[in-house]
Amino acid sequence: MRRTKGSRLRLGLLVTAVVGIVVFGLANTGHIIDVLAAWPPQLDVFWIGVAMVLVLLGNVARAVRTKTVLDQARPGKLRYHLDALAVGVLFNILLPFRAGEIARAGVLSRRLRISLLYTATAIAIERLLDVAVVAAALLLFGAFSGLSFDALAAAVPMLVFVIAVIAAFVLFVRENRVLMRLVFALTGLLADGPRARLRMSSWSLIHGYQALLRSPSQVIRYVVAFVLSWSGYLLAVYIILERVFTTGAVRPVGAGVFAPFVFPESLFGLPFLSDYAVELGLHLTAVGALTDPIWVLSLAFVIWTVLNLPTAIYGVVRLFSRSFFGRVDGDASAGTIARLDRSQRKDHELSSFVDSFLRRDDLAMVMHKLEMTSELEVLRFFKGGSDAVTALVRDDGETRVRKVVPERYREKLAQQYRWLRKHSETPSMVRALSEADGPGYYYFDIEFDPRMATMFRYVHTAPADASRRALLHVWDVMFDHVYDLRPEERHPEALATYVRDRLTDRLGQAALQHEELAAVLECDTVVIRGREYPNLHRLLADITADERAWSDLETYRESSAIHGDLTIDNLLIDQESGRVLIIDPSDDNQVRGPVLDFARHFQSLWGGYEFLNESDQRPEVRIDRTAGRAEIDFESYRSAGYQELSEWTEALAAERLTPSELRSLPFHVGLLYGRMLSHRVVIDPDTALVYFARSVQFLDQFRAQYDAAGLAADSRPAEKP
Repeated sequence: MRRTKGSRLRLGLLVTAVVGIVVFGLANTGHIIDVLAAWPPQLDVFWIGVAMVLVLLGNVARAVRTKTVLDQARPGKLRYHLDALAVGVLFNILLPFRAGEIARAGVLSRRLRISLLYTATAIAIERLLDVAVVAAALLLFGAFSGLSFDALAAAVPMLVFVIAVIAAFVLFVRENRVLMRLVFALTGLLADGPRARLRMSSWSLIHGYQALLRSPSQVIRYVVAFVLSWSGYLLAVYIILERVFTTGAVRPVGAGVFAPFVFPESLFGLPFLSDYAVELGLHLTAVGALTDPIWVLSLAFVIWTVLNLPTAIYGVVRLFSRSFFGRVDGDASAGTIARLDRSQRKDHELSSFVDSFLRRDDLAMVMHKLEMTSELEVLRFFKGGSDAVTALVRDDGETRVRKVVPERYREKLAQQYRWLRKHSETPSMVRALSEADGPGYYYFDIEFDPRMATMFRYVHTAPADASRRALLHVWDVMFDHVYDLRPEERHPEALATYVRDRLTDRLGQAALQHEELAAVLECDTVVIRGREYPNLHRLLADITADERAWSDLETYRESSAIHGDLTIDNLLIDQESGRVLIIDPSDDNQVRGPVLDFARHFQSLWGGYEFLNESDQRPEVRIDRTAGRAEIDFESYRSAGYQELSEWTEALAAERLTPSELRSLPFHVGLLYGRMLSHRVVIDPDTALVYFARSVQFLDQFRAQYDAAGLAADSRPAEKP
């Protein structure tokens, strides 16, 4: 039977604990016998019990500290944190180099279902703060008590190191540009899975700690728990020095109270009590807390027992309990980022957002700022190919879809809002709710209906005739309620501007940011999936020079309103009722007519647009500069459902479009793929050349219609699997 991750973790911890306890016993039995044989009768056992209770209370406060931080990711019961802390103490005893902290982080990550990086970082910061405060206090007490520098030497480098690490972490949480891009670059060296997990966990760290620091009550809670935890530990050691040992050879000097927490044996946790006794004795002697070495064995053993043994015993009991490895319920109330910390699952949309955030792209920074500075809760992100971030949010208790852009793109998105408001009474059109401006950003909200599914999914699950009925309804809505068609005529200026602004200029912008694309564009020909094509600049030159081709492109019926982005991706459907919803218009094109909306449709059905968006497969690219030829090979994404539906849609287009418009469709599809490159090289540079290849294929298909040989050939786009 295949073991789950939880069962493997449980088995690993149990085996390690059993083996560790045996090894620890064999290594330390002789020392314990020596200590008990020389046990002084003057010890007050009652105060040992009091000191143990204080340490246990301190551990409860420590668990509250950890819980305060991790609750920003997913709230969990205090018991979960106490259990993990106890197991951590146990393994710190049994294993070297504070390995118990790793076990503690792993247990919390598993039980709370949040990323290991988040839990490990929270625990590491917790420990670093401990070291910083204790080392600083030791230096302070040591200075006032006149201790030599040698006695305080261990505290100085620790304090400097800890301050440097904490300062770097604070800068990272404050979104330091250099550190964020450094994380992005270093994680980029990893494979896809680990890269996505580490980047998402890094984002969750920033998000979680910012949420914590923005909540005064949580900060106060953390500080109080910090003070209480160390009050318990330090008071326990003070009682041991003051009350347990009644001899004058043991004194509760201030620096001595801190000694058990700062010497190297304590920091690195080498599990030998004899070494512990020697190191602790040296430090207690150096600070004046121990004046007679005859007491060192019993004093060190009592301090070690009080600080570790009760908690470790609790850890053993809980570790062997079946309920210890239970996880929080799936429907447990989530904290500020629980819905978004997806480091243990694949989420392409969120991964793209996190990549943009670590690159400090404007869109991602705006969305992050919105969530951090308001009561907004982001539930999920939607993929997109525009300048906007689109997310499902809960704002003031209402769930809605929010589209957000930086201020410089305000007018473009506001135009979409105005379009939707103007067509609010149009059947099957999504309803825009409200708009707002903020410092450096603009957004508007649209309605959200949880019953709606993507048309992409519907096309691949529903009967073909149901899909055809849904798409026919979309086109009926467009022709009956949106288009106000004018007679067919030529629009030379609009076409020239459209090609320049949306294709040639954007190709130039993309090439400046993508070296491989720039190198491909310099070639004369490009071989795509085994077939050689003229390169894009040659295709455009041929098309522009062909009067018949250019005339067809110039000639179309214009409408004052079109959708502008009528891909399958921008259609939703209620799978039970068949109700269709049209979303995301983009009516900002110079070419304005149904020919462009049909081209958007065929961008999906002919080119497999939605499949490309979901793929992270990098194409194979070979460039022969001497021959002036590039080769691009990639897996073709186009389903049988798309192929069948495209044939029906081609027949529909023949009914609804003029002959010139119908012949123009491959050109517009090619241009649409090419215009996306300036965006693709930013959000997913690895797959950008696939979109370039699609552009070349469709432009060549358009050009071939006007070749003497091509007129007799199948003029539909190539690449039909």
